[in-house]
Amino acid sequence: MMAGQNPFFIDKDELCLRLQPALPHWLFDEAGTLSFTFLGNCRVTYYNPRREDTFAISNQIQKLHLYLDDKQVEVDGDIIGSPYASFVREGRIKRIDVFFAEV
Repeated sequence: MMAGQNPFFIDKDELCLRLQPALPHWLFDEAGTLSFTFLGNCRVTYYNPRREDTFAISNQIQKLHLYLDDKQVEVDGDIIGSPYASFVREGRIKRIDVFFAEV
């Protein structure tokens, strides 16, 4: 429900990660946020300013921010590719901010 059925997958021989939450709008707080812990140590926060169901066709992930040590990496779209997908699995990425469409 929070991350989707199969968040990790292989594409062109590289490990990738795609979060595909299936969350109803009422789970988001008044600010449109919802957080959970992924794989035991990675804090994921969804930012859903329209407070729409995340499984709605019109509500797509626009970008992600990954936090690795003192570095922030921005990913456009909804797929975290190599090497960052491996870093998530290894526990090296401590936080992911996921941004849904604002308009």
